Parts: sequence; C-alpha cells; structure tokens
Amino acid sequence: MKEPVTTIVKNKPKIGRERECLDWMLYTSSKAEQFSGFIDKEIYRSAEGEKLFMTVFTFDSKENLEAWEKSTVRNSLVEQGREFVESFAVKNHFTGLELFLSGSSLGKPTPIRWKIFLLTVVVLFILFNSLVPAISAVLDLWPLYPQIKSLLTLTIVVGTMTFLVMPLLTRRLHSWLTR
Repeated sequence: MKEPVTTIVKNKPKIGRERECLDWMLYTSSKAEQFSGFIDKEIYRSAEGEKLFMTVFTFDSKENLEAWEKSTVRNSLVEQGREFVESFAVKNHFTGLELFLSGSSLGKPTPIRWKIFLLTVVVLFILFNSLVPAISAVLDLWPLYPQIKSLLTLTIVVGTMTFLVMPLLTRRLHSWLTR
C-alpha cells in the first residue's frame, strides 16, 4: 500500500538574491510536478529573523519521492540553485500524521508512530464517549436523516480533534511523543 510522503526542503538565499532564489524554487517545483506520484507543493518564507525559504513537496509514495530526489533533473536544478542559495538545509520526510503532529516544530525530532497512534485512539475514545452523545441529543431534536446526523456528528468530532484537541495535546506532549 502506498503511503503519501512529505519532504521539507529549507533554503537560505544569498543576501540580495532572495527574488532569484524564490523564482528558482518555483521553477524547481514546476519540474517536480511533472514526476510520477507528485501530489502537491507549497512554498513558504519564514517569519523568523533569519531568511529561510521552505518548499514542502508531497508525493504518493516514498519510491516516487526518491525518484524525484535522485533524478538528473533535480540534481541539475540543485546545481543551478547554488548561484542563489547560501545553504540547503536538512530535509525531513514525514508520512501519515507525523507532519500534522510536528506542528511548527519542523526542526525538532519526528514523533514516534506508535505514540501518535496511542494518542489518537485515546482522543477519539474520549470524544466518542463524551461529545458524540451530547451532539446526538441535540440533533435528535430535529427530524434529520440518520446519514445527515452521522455526517454532522463526524464533522464536529473531526473538527474538534483537528483544530482544538490535537494541537493542544501535541504541544504539551511533544517531548514524550518524540522520545
């Protein structure tokens, strides 16, 4: 089974060459899009004092990501980029929830998969046994199809988990998740 893989490439542009570096990153990204298994790319400029540009690539499998990384096209583009880039930072590869759970700590260790699994199970157990009955009680006040009630309940539970509970817990438990 293929599992999507995301990699983060951090580039520090040479002083005064930021625009050229960004143009090079956009061009490199357009070339990556032509490779098998390419899913998405995003380019970010760091908000920190040190100017860093980050490209986030997602491919449908580790094999397709590695094919891009080892390609002569990419290697040629990296050589061209040396004109604009002072340093190419270490790349990190993430699969599944690892990227989501690492949040803004992309330079820190990646969470351990079994701990991610355990945390997710505990959170879902608590939400299913506390939030779902409350939502059901409210939705039962209206004559809705069971599928609509199910969709609304799922949307509320996933939204609560994604935007409230998991970000809070992963920040609080980051040291445990990564050791």
